Amino acid sequence: MSAHVTAISLPRVQPAARPTFKGFVAAALRRMDLQRQRDRLALLDTRMLRDIGLSAEAAATEAARTVWNAPDHWQR
Repeated sequence: MSAHVTAISLPRVQPAARPTFKGFVAAALRRMDLQRQRDRLALLDTRMLRDIGLSAEAAATEAARTVWNAPDHWQR
């Protein structure tokens, strides 16, 4: 009996990019900015929140999120 072997072509997987100091600093600055925005959001009164289309509950929920809880589009 002879076995017939078929070659399989697998896609090449690119290695993950190595983190850089510049990337680390950029991510840290984005998170600091996000925290600053959330701190300021917590200071807005009901009238100001209404002007930007947020309820007090939604603003309080967003302001209470941790700095590590960033928007999905930042996860790059």
